[in-house]
Amino acid sequence: MSDKKDNGSSGVPDFLMPGGGASKPAPPDVPTPAPPEAPTEVAPVEEESTLDAPPVPEAPRFPQAPSPSISANVEDLLMGSDDSGIDPDEIELEANFASTTEDSRLGTIGLGIAILMLIGAVAFVMSNDQLTNDIKSFFAGDIAKEKEQRKNDEEAKFRAEQRRMKNRYGEVVLNYTPPTAQVVLTQLKWSETAEAFLARMDGGGSDTRGEPTKKDIPNRTSELKEREIVNSLPISDLPIIEKAEGDDNTIDTYAYEVEIKKEHYHSRKFLFADKNHFAGNTSRGVQKMWFAEIGPGVYTVGWNGCDLEPKPEARRDDY
Repeated sequence: MSDKKDNGSSGVPDFLMPGGGASKPAPPDVPTPAPPEAPTEVAPVEEESTLDAPPVPEAPRFPQAPSPSISANVEDLLMGSDDSGIDPDEIELEANFASTTEDSRLGTIGLGIAILMLIGAVAFVMSNDQLTNDIKSFFAGDIAKEKEQRKNDEEAKFRAEQRRMKNRYGEVVLNYTPPTAQVVLTQLKWSETAEAFLARMDGGGSDTRGEPTKKDIPNRTSELKEREIVNSLPISDLPIIEKAEGDDNTIDTYAYEVEIKKEHYHSRKFLFADKNHFAGNTSRGVQKMWFAEIGPGVYTVGWNGCDLEPKPEARRDDY
C-alpha cells in the first residue's frame, strides 16, 4: 500500500482539479454597481393645434401700387392743396432717412458757400490789376522780371511826386508910376494833405481846400514918407508851393494880391498865383498874372510895369 495520503475522495490529481495547483491570490473586491433608477415620467406637452389658427398671408413678390385715395392725398400735398388731409408737420421719417437728409442739406450748403467764396476770390483778383499781373507773370515765368519792373515804376512815380511837391518860390521886381505910390501885398494861403494835392494835380480829385487864410506882407512902401520915391520894388522868396513846417504830409499853396494905390489916383489890382493851384475867385477889375519857371527853380510873373491913372483933382507935380 502506498504511504501517500488521498487528496480527496475522487483520486484526481491536484493540477487537474479546478483551482488546483499553486494557489492564486483572490481577486480584489469590485464594488457592485447600484441598480439603475427608474426613469422619471415626463408629462407630455400638449401641442397647440394649428387647425384653428388663421393662415399667414405670403408677402407679395412685387410692391403693390398705393390705393387711389392715398395717391390723391399725396398729389394734393405736393401741389400745395389744403384738401390732402395730410399734415406735413406730423409726417415722421425714419431716423436714418432724416439723418441722411440733414447731412445732404448741410453738404449742399457747404458746397454753395465754397462756390461763393471761389467766385468772390476770382472777382477780387480780376478787380486788382497788380494781382492779375502777378498771376499772369507767375504762369509765364516772368514774376521776377515783373517785380523788378514794378519796383522801378514805383521809384519813378515817387520821384515824380516829390518833384511836384517840391518847395517853389517866386520873385518879381515891381516898377510903376507915380513912384510915390504905395504897394499893398497880401498873401493867400491854402492847406491840404499830400494825397489830396496829388489827386487834384492828376485831375482825379476835387478841390477841398476851402477859403484861404490872408496875411499882409510889409514892404518898403508900407510906410512911405511924404514925397519919398521908390523907383522899383523887388520882392523875393514868395512861397508858391511849400511843405508845411514839421509836417511833410501837408502841402501849402499860395497866391498874392497886389494893390498899387495913391491918393487922387485910380488904384490898380493884380493877382500873382500858380495857374494850377489857384482856387479862389477874383473880383472885377483884378488882373491875373501866373508864375512861370524862367530857370531851374526860378519862378516869376510877366510884369511889364503899371501906370496909375490920375483923377481930376491930382496935382500936376505928382504926375
